[in-house]
Amino acid sequence: MAEPRETTAGAEFREAESGTAPPALSSGANAIPPLSPDFQDTRARDWLARGYDLARRAHASSGPDRARLWREATAAYGKVLDLDPGADVGVHASLASLLHVQGTEAQSSLEARQFHSRAAGVLRTVVQKEPHNAWGWRTLGGILSTLALDAGEGGEAHTLVREAEQALEKATALDPGSSTGWSNLGALRLLQARSGPESTERDRRFADAEAALSRAVSLDASNAVAWSSLGDLNYRQAELARGDERRVFLASSAEAWRKALAVDSGNDLWHERLAMSLWGLARLASGDEAASRWDEALRVYRTALEHGSSHTASQWSELAFLHMEAAAYLEDERVPGLLDDAAGFFRKATALDPGYTKAWMGLGLLLRDRAEAASGARRVALLDGAENALRAARDLDPKDWRVWAALGGVYGAQAETLEGEARQQKESQAAQVLLRARSLQ
Repeated sequence: MAEPRETTAGAEFREAESGTAPPALSSGANAIPPLSPDFQDTRARDWLARGYDLARRAHASSGPDRARLWREATAAYGKVLDLDPGADVGVHASLASLLHVQGTEAQSSLEARQFHSRAAGVLRTVVQKEPHNAWGWRTLGGILSTLALDAGEGGEAHTLVREAEQALEKATALDPGSSTGWSNLGALRLLQARSGPESTERDRRFADAEAALSRAVSLDASNAVAWSSLGDLNYRQAELARGDERRVFLASSAEAWRKALAVDSGNDLWHERLAMSLWGLARLASGDEAASRWDEALRVYRTALEHGSSHTASQWSELAFLHMEAAAYLEDERVPGLLDDAAGFFRKATALDPGYTKAWMGLGLLLRDRAEAASGARRVALLDGAENALRAARDLDPKDWRVWAALGGVYGAQAETLEGEARQQKESQAAQVLLRARSLQ
């Protein structure tokens, strides 16, 4: 069987008898082959037709119906292979694609891993039956890379990485003109570089990743995933660099993510990553350039949250810290508004996740610092808010001396707003808390 034909959406279905092409499957699904007249068991042909129809309906559906139809289509293709294990390799490839789609759309990491593991098993059969099937090697390598990333550290991850590397090297050798193959290989090299223990080996992996990803975008400038991986590659190198070299890597990462977004402007994660690159560039800039960088970073990060369907406490907290740092650099009439926004974002983070210590700490420090420039009732209110936030952070992480130190500073500032016995009690409380902070250092 010829290698399945890919399209921008994954691959097209081919009509079994008429030859007309119905809508493409998303999420990397593979072309479903014509109904073979060579089945050993004619019932297999009926199950294939059923699976084909279910997959088409799943592609056009959404929500629970979509998930149910994918499952039923998968079961139908499994039945085909139960009845005729020697069926055309395209049936195996189509089953692998259906499993891959469900792994991509899974609601939990465990469920995704189960689907991807099953897909990898079926794809091993595909390449065993057709050793020159570049699509099979390429897809197997990509799925194994995903499984390796999910596996974290340890022997299982290393085994998956080695198998993924072999599969992707085989794929690029068989089909050197596939942008997807080089993109997958580059992403794997980047994964290896990030986990490499030695700088020499890490630098070699970085260079290999850049070569593969550059090849991918030279073959297809609309390969947004490859551009995103290039952005990630340059950002990782920027984290290890200093001075002008760091600036160059950050600028390259920002440019790569802009190109990814030019293809897929709705990807909120890429907006967020672009904002992080711009954030880094703003820190290295000065004067008008710094102001421009901060403005763009804030705008891009806000865009990321506007595009996203759901947001995490971490995202809101990072946006708050971005506003705080921008306010410190800009020092103009925008500062009060930036700090008001930052406080609001920290509160969104703590509302989403009351156990997120970093957001409580950030809110407490922000309110404490703002209280220093305030007076009267506003100063008292800001200090009270800082106390409440820092006490929440302390309760969540009672061994962090920094929280105790910040809380002691707030108690000391509150004492200055009091008189008589109330002042003495607050000063005593501040001294006790600061002593606790020193004992934890």
